[in-house]
Amino acid sequence: MTKQNCSTSVVCSEGQLFSQTLPEFVHVVSEQNDIYTFSRSITGQELIECAKHLLNHRMLLGDLLTNVELAKEFCMGQLADMEDELFIVIFLSSQNRVLGFERPFYGTINRAMVYPRTIVKLALQYNASAIVVAHNHPGGKTLFSVEDLELTRQLESLMQSIDIRLLDHILVAGGMAISMKDRGFL
Repeated sequence: MTKQNCSTSVVCSEGQLFSQTLPEFVHVVSEQNDIYTFSRSITGQELIECAKHLLNHRMLLGDLLTNVELAKEFCMGQLADMEDELFIVIFLSSQNRVLGFERPFYGTINRAMVYPRTIVKLALQYNASAIVVAHNHPGGKTLFSVEDLELTRQLESLMQSIDIRLLDHILVAGGMAISMKDRGFL
């Protein structure tokens, strides 16, 4: 699928401006009724892309990330169909309001090099009070690796040292989203 994008801007309730790319065939008919129409027939993959953009849009509007299920749903939308490993970070305010998210690390089919220093730098740029991190296992392995656990411990320690909470590390694999916190690792 070739991505056809146009740029649009979204203003959140706190007045911050977020740039968001939406597929050019998406036209909002009514935001009040949450109804969308398309200028042409779209494929299933394009529909998935639209759903991801809509979820991103809603997350970027300063929504509260009130439970792990919302975080897992968002991460599934971001990572479920990726062919290579990808690592994402969601940045939150002290009230768990979404400040933004980044995809700082792209990898190969079975590994993404993650640099905790970069995550710390981004968290400080967002002035985040908390973060949620996530990555995928494109091969479908639904277990956290030893490396995943070590990275999480290192990140948790670094974040605590600068008064930022690591709320969860979510793994997307095999059509599921697994929470490290739910599994007792955090």
